[in-house]
Amino acid sequence: LFGHLFEGNLLVWGGLGLVTALAGVAGDLVESLIKREVDVKDSGKMMPGHGGFLDRFDALYLAVPFALFYLIVTSLS
Repeated sequence: LFGHLFEGNLLVWGGLGLVTALAGVAGDLVESLIKREVDVKDSGKMMPGHGGFLDRFDALYLAVPFALFYLIVTSLS
């Protein structure tokens, strides 16, 4: 959709979506692994019922840097 709206390269925009989705899933899995290693169910009490602050934003921790890196690399080529 963004590739069409901004008249960009559809392959680049599709790649950004793929990289962001995969990195988001990886961020969730890494955060879950860390919680399992330290035997903690919730990562905080700031947001009761949501698993804590980290559980709300765990996908962003890896998705944002990977998306930024992808955009830098694709803008250089």
